[in-house]
Amino acid sequence: MARPDAFRPGLATPLNNLAVDLADLGRREEARATSHEAVTIHRVLAARWPDAYRHKLEPSCTRCTGTCASTWTSAPAQLQAPLSHQK
Repeated sequence: MARPDAFRPGLATPLNNLAVDLADLGRREEARATSHEAVTIHRVLAARWPDAYRHKLEPSCTRCTGTCASTWTSAPAQLQAPLSHQK
C-alpha cells in the first residue's frame, strides 16, 4: 500500500466503537487495548492537523479512560500528557 496513513483517520472511530462492544461483552482487556489504539491514532492526527482532528481526541480519551476504569487499571500516561508534548 502506497499510503497507509490515508486510512488512519477512518480507523480510529470504528476502534472506539469496537472497544465499547468488547467492554459490553466483558472482554475488558481487549477493550482497553483497542480503545488505547484509537486514542493513539487520534493523538497523532491531532498533533499533525489540529484544526481537523483535535475535536475527535477528547471523546476518544474519555472513552479510553472509561474503559480503563472498568478494567481497574490506570489510564495510559498518554492520556494524562498535554497534547503539546506529543511529537
